[in-house]
Amino acid sequence: MLSWVGKRAGRVTVRCRLDRAVGNADWHEKFPHSNAKWLDNKELRQVILEGWKSPDLPPNATIMEHISSCRKALSEWRKQHNINSAKLVEELKEKVEGLYADDNATTEEIAVALKELSDALKAEEMFWKQKSRVFWLREGDKNTKIFHALTKQRRARNKITQLRDVDG
Repeated sequence: MLSWVGKRAGRVTVRCRLDRAVGNADWHEKFPHSNAKWLDNKELRQVILEGWKSPDLPPNATIMEHISSCRKALSEWRKQHNINSAKLVEELKEKVEGLYADDNATTEEIAVALKELSDALKAEEMFWKQKSRVFWLREGDKNTKIFHALTKQRRARNKITQLRDVDG
């Protein structure tokens, strides 16, 4: 996600990602349930905004009261949208296959279904990427058997054992 896009002289477009965050093992221990796949969810952004501007809050509400209101709104949203992403991917794959098999399906319907599937696959990939990163931050940075095993595995995978020339 880009946070800034601008034009330079000569009509060159410049795209930058200016806002970044750094996390480490301590951060992940303090926020164990955070999940990056929700960052691009526009509906979730709206839920947070509505929670922040809740009419139940007093006019001079503190930041903690706003955060509490957001937490309640997010909890309600989560209960309504408890989605298993792997199951969703499978359902969307079946939907796409069904549309391909259906002679009456329009190209627009197929395109929408493919976009939904692509989005679901990206969310699933982001989830597993983040999960593996959490594991590495928790276990990989220590001088442990796991660290050495992973290092040996990577070395073996990257090792060149033979070269082939034009003669075979």
